Amino acid sequence: MLAKATVSPGVHRGSGLIKKYAPRLRSIIGFKPFPGTMNLKIERKISFRLYATQTIGHLLLSGHSYVEAYLAPARLHIRGESYDCWGFWPFVQDRTTQRNEVEIIARDNLHEKFKLEDGDEVTLELLEHPGRPKKDGILKGLFRNETRISR
Repeated sequence: MLAKATVSPGVHRGSGLIKKYAPRLRSIIGFKPFPGTMNLKIERKISFRLYATQTIGHLLLSGHSYVEAYLAPARLHIRGESYDCWGFWPFVQDRTTQRNEVEIIARDNLHEKFKLEDGDEVTLELLEHPGRPKKDGILKGLFRNETRISR
C-alpha cells in the first residue's frame, strides 16, 4: 500500500518510546534504532492492524493480551531514493496518535540523512504480508483448555 505523507512535528515522545521499548524493538526489527522517531501525517486514515506484523504488549493475568503498539515493515520513498524502516503506531490513552499518523523507526536520523523538514512530502509504502496478526498469543493458547478443580 502506497500513501502520500507529510513530515510533521509530532508530540516529541519518540525518543522516550524508543528508550522504553529498546530491548524488544531491537529483537523485532533486527537493528539498533536511532533514539527518536520521524512523524508522518498520511493523506488518509489507515487500519494499521492490517499491516502490522508485530506487536508490543503484555499478557494479562486474565489471559487476554494488551497491545501497546503495532509495528509494520515499511519503505519510505524520498526524492527518488528508497529507505527500509518500520511503521510504529503506539496505542495511547490520550489518543494523540491519529489513524492517519505514524511514527517511523529507522537506523538513522531521517531528518538529517535526507535533509527533511516539517511539511516535506514523502511516500510511505506499507509492505504487504499474508494474513493478519494472530489474536491468541502462545501462552493464551496453552491455557485455553485449562481445567479448574474446585474444593
